[in-house]
Order: sequence, then structure tokens, then C-alpha cells
Amino acid sequence: MGKKLISGSGEGSSAITFWWIIFGIVAGVGILLIILSDQIPRDLAGRINPRAIYLLIVGGATFIVAIVDAGLMTVCIEQTQITVYENSIEGVGVNKNILLVYSSNLFKLTYDQITSVDTADNSITIFASSAAYKCYAENAREIQNIIFNQRNLPVSNS
Repeated sequence: MGKKLISGSGEGSSAITFWWIIFGIVAGVGILLIILSDQIPRDLAGRINPRAIYLLIVGGATFIVAIVDAGLMTVCIEQTQITVYENSIEGVGVNKNILLVYSSNLFKLTYDQITSVDTADNSITIFASSAAYKCYAENAREIQNIIFNQRNLPVSNS
């Protein structure tokens, strides 16, 4: 491993706020559909219109999925971390899956396994020959610079 040079983590990342806003809007659409389902008039016999039931189910499902996804993304983003050593890099990165749910994966790379490194919006993505690892850290640019100094990789800013 060698001497520790720098580290960062996703705790308190601005990406968490961003995703809660996005999923909050989606959850709001779900609530709006639930409210609209109540506005559809009943038939002459007093039965609920099938369209109202459909809107109620879709609205409820949209609301629940949005809140669950936001919570899962928050947990995954907060768990990301990266530590740069003299001889290697290790940490926990995330990947987006279906429904924008993130999943965490551990990685440990030597500098010769890294093909490139990109930073954007307080996140750093490390590309290796077999995978890409995205970590959230407020000091992502500093981490990128240290990796470049250790590896002499070409600088790439997204």
C-alpha cells in the first residue's frame, strides 16, 4: 500500500441533495396522481371509476418508488470513499442500475491498472480496464491531481 496521500468520502455530498430534489419532484407527481384519482366522478351506481383506481395505483407506486430510490441512493453515495496511497488506490465506488438505484462495490487498483480519471461536480470516476468506479468527494480535484502525479496520466476534466 505505501504511505497514505489523500482520502475523501461521499458524506454530505451535494449529489445527495440533488437526487432528493429530483425524486421529490417525482414523488410529487405521484401525489398529484393520487389527488386526481379522487376527482374522477363515480358512476351512477356510486361505484369507483376504473380510471380512478388506475391513477391511485400508479400514483401510489410512483410515490413509493421515488422515496425508496432516493433513500437507497443516499446510502450508497454516503458510503463511497477513496483513499490514495503511494502504490495503489482503494475505496468504495458506485454504479447506477435500473431505476437509477446505485449499488456499491469495493475496489483496489494499482496505478498501472488505471486507464483514466475524470472529475465532475465533486465526484471522481476512475476507469480501469474492466470497470469504472465513481466516488463522491468534495476534494475530488485534489485527489485527481495526486493520482496524475503518481501515475503521470493525461489530465481530463468533464
